[in-house]
Amino acid sequence: MKKNLIIVLLFLLITSSCENKSVLNQINEIESLTDQELFDSAYVKLSKINESALCNDDERAHYYLLRARLGYLTQYPDSTNMLDSLVIPYFSEKNDNKNLANAYYSMGYDMAIKGDYAKAILYYKKAEEQAMSVENDIFLFKVSESLSAINELTGNYKLELEYAKKALNIAPRINNKKWMYDALYNTAIAYNRLGQKDSSSYYINKVEAFLKYVPKEDLPNTLISIAFLYKHTNPEKAKLYLERSLSEKESSYAIANLADIYLNEGKLDEAYHLWEKALNINDRNPKDKILHNILEYDVNHGNIHHVCGTVNDIITIKDSIIDNLRNDSIKDLQLRFDHEVAMRKQETITNNWQKGLLAAILFISLLIAYIIIKRYREKTRMQEAQMQINNLVGQIRELEKSEEDNSAAIQKLNDQIKNIMDKEGALLKQGKMLYDKIIDGEIIYHWRKKEYELFINYYKAIDYKTVNRLEKTKRKEKLTPHKLMFLILNEMGYDKKDIIRILSISETSVNTLYFRTKPIE
Repeated sequence: MKKNLIIVLLFLLITSSCENKSVLNQINEIESLTDQELFDSAYVKLSKINESALCNDDERAHYYLLRARLGYLTQYPDSTNMLDSLVIPYFSEKNDNKNLANAYYSMGYDMAIKGDYAKAILYYKKAEEQAMSVENDIFLFKVSESLSAINELTGNYKLELEYAKKALNIAPRINNKKWMYDALYNTAIAYNRLGQKDSSSYYINKVEAFLKYVPKEDLPNTLISIAFLYKHTNPEKAKLYLERSLSEKESSYAIANLADIYLNEGKLDEAYHLWEKALNINDRNPKDKILHNILEYDVNHGNIHHVCGTVNDIITIKDSIIDNLRNDSIKDLQLRFDHEVAMRKQETITNNWQKGLLAAILFISLLIAYIIIKRYREKTRMQEAQMQINNLVGQIRELEKSEEDNSAAIQKLNDQIKNIMDKEGALLKQGKMLYDKIIDGEIIYHWRKKEYELFINYYKAIDYKTVNRLEKTKRKEKLTPHKLMFLILNEMGYDKKDIIRILSISETSVNTLYFRTKPIE
């Protein structure tokens, strides 16, 4: 009896040991798959492990680390608590730098997803430190890419570039063509954000050689991204990439970007037709900017009939649902009733549509009236704010001329100007930002009609007499915001070389502006 009991205990011990060995083997296999980025396969195997089978801290630490690394695929609850309380302390004690780097990286990824960028950067930096100690290029590349992305989101573009170039330096050692593409593209983006167009173009040209390594499903969006970088520096090349993207997959975003290029070229009708086409594509890309462009075009051109069409396009999704319901109803009528009853029903529907069309026209008329009234009120409020600020600026200049110490009075007047801009001058505040950038010598690459108007509105607030004189002077051609901006820069004392730099235009364009804005004597 005693001998049988010993045999049973030995059997249970061996069985238990085999089971534990089996779990450890599974974990090692899943870690290998994860390192090879075979995440789907790793996830399937991980989901088969029962947590109750984990019998020591070593297994639990590896298991919860894998859960965190596969977090974007798994349906498990948040694993970061286990990382903080078990995984990181365990691997720290064991001096396991590789797994510690993975743990810190997973914590950083989770913090980034939650929007806590400060903590995300902290954990990514800790991961970078551990990865450097084991000289793991693959992991260092991932960390550098992640830090570059975080710094982009937080507006630290110089650091974004620094980490993008770190990833670029590491990528050739890994010999992964797709990662090489990612590193080149991210570097080009970072240079573009810093306004360094030549450097951005240099890296974008290098990107093109690696396009064949981009997965086919990612290619359309990749081509759009490259086109976006060429949009303002080489519009013709941007068009080619957008058209190539559209040949791969129809996208409202690609068409809208193509329309923007035509708009910048002054081809309003071509842009308008592309906006309409983009609006009718049923994808998940936001349509608000497209709708605004179409409505603004129609209102500015007084195209009431086009506005009606635009509103019909705006409610395309709703119309499609209504049309489906209507078609189903007609089918039911054909099945249930004879031809005469169906015709009477159709006549009723037609009458309702006619009433609906009249209601739509009335709605559009009210909408146009509302837009006109709103713009008039905004313009009036801005003019009042401009005059108030102009008066206060005049008082400040008078005080500055005095030999007395008027610093307190000047500060009070500046506070009044700030209050006016905070309450009434949101657009004036944007204009001031442009004005300050010019004064500080910064280069603004994307001057559009809107930016010209914002700058002019602010400058009118601080020097109304000058702008008023420039606007009332008779000239050879009508004074557009672009031409008025040019004249104001002249009044501010900038020479031809400065204007070329500030407006990012050629010497020929400046000479043309001098000719077109010449007063009539």
